[in-house]
Amino acid sequence: MINHSHSSNLLRLPNEIFDTILGNLHVQDINDLRSICREGRLKTFAFWSRSSFSTRQFMIDHYSLLTLVNISHHPQLSKVLTHLIIRSDEINARGILTSFFRHYLDGDVAPEVFHHWGVAASTQQALLDTGSATKLLSMAISNLPNLNNVSICGSRDFRQLLSHTSTVQDPGFIRRSYGSAAYEVFPRDRGSTRPNSKGFDDRVFSAVLHSVLRCGTQISSIETKLSEDQQLAHLGDEAFNLLPTLNSNAHAVLGGLSKLHLGISLQSNLFSSHDLNNHIHGYSPFTIRLRKFLSFTHNLQWLALDFQLSPKSQSHCSLAAWLCESTGPPHRSAGEDASQIGSNNYSLIHGNPVSITLPFLRRLDLNGLSLPPSSLRAIFTKFDGLTSSTLCEVCLTLCPVGTIPTLGDSEDIDNPWASFFRDSSTLLAKLQVLQLKNLAVLEFRFTSDDVVTSNNEVIFFVPDEGLTKDSQSCPPRSITVTDFEKDALEKLAAKTWLGKTYTRYLERSDDDEEP
Repeated sequence: MINHSHSSNLLRLPNEIFDTILGNLHVQDINDLRSICREGRLKTFAFWSRSSFSTRQFMIDHYSLLTLVNISHHPQLSKVLTHLIIRSDEINARGILTSFFRHYLDGDVAPEVFHHWGVAASTQQALLDTGSATKLLSMAISNLPNLNNVSICGSRDFRQLLSHTSTVQDPGFIRRSYGSAAYEVFPRDRGSTRPNSKGFDDRVFSAVLHSVLRCGTQISSIETKLSEDQQLAHLGDEAFNLLPTLNSNAHAVLGGLSKLHLGISLQSNLFSSHDLNNHIHGYSPFTIRLRKFLSFTHNLQWLALDFQLSPKSQSHCSLAAWLCESTGPPHRSAGEDASQIGSNNYSLIHGNPVSITLPFLRRLDLNGLSLPPSSLRAIFTKFDGLTSSTLCEVCLTLCPVGTIPTLGDSEDIDNPWASFFRDSSTLLAKLQVLQLKNLAVLEFRFTSDDVVTSNNEVIFFVPDEGLTKDSQSCPPRSITVTDFEKDALEKLAAKTWLGKTYTRYLERSDDDEEP
C-alpha cells in the first residue's frame, strides 16, 4: 500500500524512472497512485493506458460492443489498443435459460432475473442475426489506428490470468470480457465432445472477420486460440464464408497477414461426411470455404492449424492433398474429365480454390491432422523456406483409396514416421527446430470376415540411454529436434518406436526374467 508521502516522492521523479518503477508495482498500488491527485492521474496515464488497454477483451453484447466503440473514439486510448480479443461468451449457454425457467417455476429465481437473462440472450442473437454486431465492430475497428492483432477466443478459456505489466501478475485479476459480469457467463459446453455443435462460435468469428474486411484495416495476425490446451471451440466451414463483395478487401487485408492461427473442425453443416473409402483427393465440399479463405493469405510467415475431427474422416486426406498441391499451371488432356484429373490438377475441379503458395512461410504448425506420408513429404517440399515447425497429434496413414489394407493377423510392422525421418535429411535441411508431440500411425486392416477396421498406434521416442527393465514409465512421446544432419536423423529414426514395438519389448523383457 502506497501512502501519501511516498506518492508525493514518486511523482517528483523523471518520467523515465517513474515509468520503470510503475512496471514493478502491484496493480492496486498503481490505482491508488492514480486516485491521490490530478497530477498522479496525469503522470500515470500513459503507462496505465498501455498496460490496461493495449489488450482488451469484449463479447457479443450491446453494452460490451458500445464500450469498445467508446474506447475507439477516445483520443488516447484508441491509439494504445493493439490487440483486440472477442470471446464467444454465449449467454444462453448449455440451456441456461431452460434451467432458469425450471428454477423460476419452483420459486427459486425471481421473475426479474429470469426476464433479464431472457432479454440478454435474445439481444445477443439479434446482434448476430441482424448484422448489428458486425456494424458495431466495424465502427470500432475503423477507429483503432494501431490495431495489430485480432483474436477470437473460445468461451472455455474462461479464467485466464491477465498480467497488467510485464513483471507483475495479479492472481486476483481474471480476464473477463467487458459486459460478462452482468450475466455471470459460464464456460460453454463443458465436457462436450462437440463444443461448437450449435455454431455460435462460427457466427462470432464470421462477424469479426467481416468487420475487419469491411474496414479494410491492415492487421498482422488473426488467431482463434490463445492457449495450448485442446478445449477451445473449433470452427466449421461456414465460419469462413465471405460475401463476394468483400473479395477485393480480402485480398488486401488477408493478404497482409503475417500470422494465422485457426482451430478448425473440417466439417460443414451443409453436407454429411462420408468415410475415407469414397472421396476425391484434393477436393472436399466440407472445407471449400476454409480453402478459399486460406487462398487469400499469400504473405503468411507463420501458419498454425489445429484440427478437431476423427483421423478416419475423408476431410483430412483431401485437405492435406490440397495443401501440398503444386501451384504450377494445371493441364487437362483432351477429353479428360475433371473427376479423372491427375494429382496436380485439383484446381481444375469447378469451384475448387487454387492451392496456397506461401513463399514467405517460415513456421508451420499442424495439430491433429491425419495424412499420408507422401503428403507430409510434399508439404515440406512445397514450403521449402521453413525454419521452424511443430507437429502435434499428427497421424500418418495410407488413404484406403487405391490402398490394400493389411491382413488382420499380419506380423508386419510398418513405421512411416521412422522412414520419414530416415529419408529427410535433404528435405528438412533448412529447419532450425522441429517439435514433435503425440504422433501416431493409423493402420487399416482386414478382419477374418473381410471387414476393414482401423488400428491406431502411438509413437514413443526412446531415450538415448535406452530403456531399462525396471522403468516405471513409458518413453516420452515428445521430442525437439535441432540437428538435421543425416546421421542425427538416422538416430532419431532408430529411437522412434511404434506402441506395439514397445509392447513387444516389454513382453520380451518379462520372458527374459522368467526362471
